[in-house]
Amino acid sequence: MTPQEGINHTWHTVHLTNDTCIIRNGKDTLPLSEALCGKYSEFSETDGSGRLNVEGEAYYLFFSFSFILIAFFFIAAFSKITEGAVLLFSSVHKLKKVLAIDKNVNDRSCRNFLLFFVILLSGFLAGRFVNFGETPPYMVSIYIFAICAIFLTVRLLILKLLGWVNSSPAFGVINRMGLSYFALIFSLALVITLIYVLFFRDVSVNDLYSYIFICTSVILIIYFIRVYQIIISNGFSIFFWILYLCTLEILPSAALIFYLSS
Repeated sequence: MTPQEGINHTWHTVHLTNDTCIIRNGKDTLPLSEALCGKYSEFSETDGSGRLNVEGEAYYLFFSFSFILIAFFFIAAFSKITEGAVLLFSSVHKLKKVLAIDKNVNDRSCRNFLLFFVILLSGFLAGRFVNFGETPPYMVSIYIFAICAIFLTVRLLILKLLGWVNSSPAFGVINRMGLSYFALIFSLALVITLIYVLFFRDVSVNDLYSYIFICTSVILIIYFIRVYQIIISNGFSIFFWILYLCTLEILPSAALIFYLSS
């Protein structure tokens, strides 16, 4: 593969040295005139040091296709997504209303459509607008999709195992309730981000992260209290509740935050 062929399909950070374009994630060196001969769709300067972010064709193809897919899904499932959002935001303060969602087929379907949509949109926005160092933006989106899928699947299997070992329906209830609160947390974070983009662009990104963290933490605390109510009402101890939170809720979230921050 020639250097020119390689840079058609990958995200590169390059350094400019006189008339030389040094490809950072490869060993090839190209004249700057060749690097600027139309192989890239866009160059955007990131700082004053001469470092540039180069966005290739694969980058635009991925996000264009993702945007079309998300827009199509939103239009096709608009009624279910909006109904799910209204349902969750109106029931967050009462445990009985949250648990009633899974007893109604339509309500459960609306919740699941909303959860799937907000995960898709979160991955798209993170990959498109958040800088994760040298990680390619489209890989950021794929990582988020994969992490969410793995987390929800592993959590489901562990809760099913706990329910089987303890012969208790409490863990199935916790799993279904958790889906509602996860959808609510993702939705709230997206609403805050949308308000920031539309009306408060002068606010720093760090402040935006702080607002999202504070608001989602409130929902998370409510969720932990609901889990406590279910566990205690099914005859388990407070120690078991603390152990459950640390192993299945707090530890995975802390590990994810540490990974992203590093």
